[in-house]
Amino acid sequence: MAEGHVPAFFTTSPRSLLVGSLVLLLLPLLTLLFGGGQPIKFTLALWAGVMAALVSVWVATPQLRQDSNIWPIDLVLLAFRTGLPLIAGASAVVLIQKLLGVLRKRYE
Repeated sequence: MAEGHVPAFFTTSPRSLLVGSLVLLLLPLLTLLFGGGQPIKFTLALWAGVMAALVSVWVATPQLRQDSNIWPIDLVLLAFRTGLPLIAGASAVVLIQKLLGVLRKRYE
């Protein structure tokens, strides 16, 4: 495997990797209101949706399927590349919720 190998179905350039990671990082923050107080479960559902969408695109595109004979490694790398920003965003949501709770108690 080449150094810095990133699956073709996830990104084709460092800039698109940065943009994709930023979107995934901000996704839990943007959906803060819909989480119902359970940001970790909600983020896991988001991650499952992201993975399902990316795998669907990969399966539907013959060039991507035939491009790599190491698809299991690509799939694991894809899971980490998408999961880590989502977990970081969910952690930020938990921190914000705790901070807002402390501030509400302080000023009541």
